[in-house]
Amino acid sequence: MSPDESFSLFPVLPAEIRFQIWEIALSTFIVVHLGPRPPKTGPERRIMSTDHSFIGQSCKEARKLMRITHCRVPIPPTVDTAPYGAAWVNFSQTTFLLGFAPPRTLDCLRIYVESVLLRWASYGLLIHSCKTLLASYPALREIIVLVPLRGISETQRRSVPTALDLHDMASQISRKTSIQGLPALDTKHLKFSADEFLTHESQRLGRAGPHLEIVVSEVA
Repeated sequence: MSPDESFSLFPVLPAEIRFQIWEIALSTFIVVHLGPRPPKTGPERRIMSTDHSFIGQSCKEARKLMRITHCRVPIPPTVDTAPYGAAWVNFSQTTFLLGFAPPRTLDCLRIYVESVLLRWASYGLLIHSCKTLLASYPALREIIVLVPLRGISETQRRSVPTALDLHDMASQISRKTSIQGLPALDTKHLKFSADEFLTHESQRLGRAGPHLEIVVSEVA
């Protein structure tokens, strides 16, 4: 860090203000994924793409606060002979990127996960993923589905299926309602249909249903 980016007077601030600053830093929402990291030597290890550990390592005050607001969770290795990893996670402020479906690599954390981000592939895969999440993620309270915008070229629309492009989405959902070709209407239709499934499946399992959010993005 350059001198222009540092704040040398931080240690002389009142303790209450310092703790408020650490509390704000540790309360930021983050999106993470759990993936393999090839080590320099030995077997491959799993790591989280990011967490708040680096903030907790700043000083004793930050570490003390992190131990109150975060859980230290073990991350098992990809093979039995590899060492365990660990991460400090505040699950109420962490969204896990699952890709197109819940990965096996997240099994070690699934009982804690509260928020997940799915990438759109098809309505059938979305419903299958939601069913898996409801059955295996007891703390889940939020599902975010990232849907790409309609492609410009006809070739792109055929090669990259999205909620706004699939001409057979009506038959996948109800065989009645057709896609309008408008992001707002198509997103509303997708949310209504998926919400209907989540409500029914949650009632069947006797659990609270998670909130569903559809996010239309230029990148997915």
